[in-house]
Amino acid sequence: MTPTPTPTPTSPAVPTGTFSVKDYGAHADGVTDDVQAILAAIAAAGGQDVYFPAGTYRLASTLTVPDGTHYVGPGWTSAWLKGRIDFGSNSSIGVMTGLEEDFPGVSFVYMTGHTDGSGLTGNLHVRNQQIRDYCKANDKLLYDFEDIESYDPDGTYFGDRNVTDGCAYNGGNWATEWQNSHTRGVDWYNCDSAHSEPLNANLKAHAAWWLWARLAGWDAKLLRAPTVASFTPASGPVGATVTVTGTNLTGATAVTFDGIGASFTVTSETQITATVPAAARSGKIAVTTPGGTALCPTGFEVEPLLSTLSPTAGRRGAIVTITGTGFCASRGTSFVRFGSVKCGTYVSWTSTRIRCKVPAKAVFGRLSVMVTTAGGTSNAKTFTVKR
Repeated sequence: MTPTPTPTPTSPAVPTGTFSVKDYGAHADGVTDDVQAILAAIAAAGGQDVYFPAGTYRLASTLTVPDGTHYVGPGWTSAWLKGRIDFGSNSSIGVMTGLEEDFPGVSFVYMTGHTDGSGLTGNLHVRNQQIRDYCKANDKLLYDFEDIESYDPDGTYFGDRNVTDGCAYNGGNWATEWQNSHTRGVDWYNCDSAHSEPLNANLKAHAAWWLWARLAGWDAKLLRAPTVASFTPASGPVGATVTVTGTNLTGATAVTFDGIGASFTVTSETQITATVPAAARSGKIAVTTPGGTALCPTGFEVEPLLSTLSPTAGRRGAIVTITGTGFCASRGTSFVRFGSVKCGTYVSWTSTRIRCKVPAKAVFGRLSVMVTTAGGTSNAKTFTVKR
């Protein structure tokens, strides 16, 4: 069988309705100056699409691009302009629009230009504002260099004081002033920063990280500080379900009862359900998220829960071991009652185990034993006082 010959590659055809710069003398060889040819094509297009076939276009002098110029190409990674370009007020936006049309699945990030000391009436600020307005009106992504160079971390604005990209303004340098009044290595970090100050480089890095993380799908809400406003019920035994209400609870990494970790489920941005842990103590409930830790203003009371008595029968003065949960780490004002008589002698007391003596005045026969703490009174277990 005779193999099918491989077709010879051909240059893509010039799209209908466009004005190719090569038709006006551009060489795209990276050597010949193509400025005049490009300008001729732009003039002939009169606001219609200017087409750049693949190649490298050398600009021996500044290419001044009029407003309203719209560029297209076979793929913007194969058409390069090598030299200096002075865009008009909206021409750079036209370039970005062309890129977005050529690569519909790519998120393009717009940028404002560096501050240059010309102030709010200068051409740079005016053009930057046009970019901002366009991005807001058309829901575009914007990395606002001018803004980052115009504010210190406290939110003080220097854009109206002829600020430069080196952070100098009429009266000083806002970055060095802030650095000198704050702790290096804590509030700001030293780094190489071309034509600027380390603090400003820090701010630009933070903004870039935030931007790329958001584009990658990260939820910025995770860094909002959580709050815990209330919980219900106000008390309960180990194993009980407690509903915690607050704000910014999404992404919670821990829930504790007086420092003791609990299992939990985030049900919404404003609500968490948690299980009172086995070793829980009465105290405040805390919720930790990537945005910080929040304490509830009031404390949760762990109710005692009695599990076993050993022995279950004995004479007055006999030592009885009581096991359960929620007894508190130390006795304090808590007590054990045999029927209606409080126990007067305690051998030991922990949050899960109590050893005490049967009261000398306990009634003979079967009676209920209960534990009472600040969290409430436990369930009852039966003990028989022998004669």
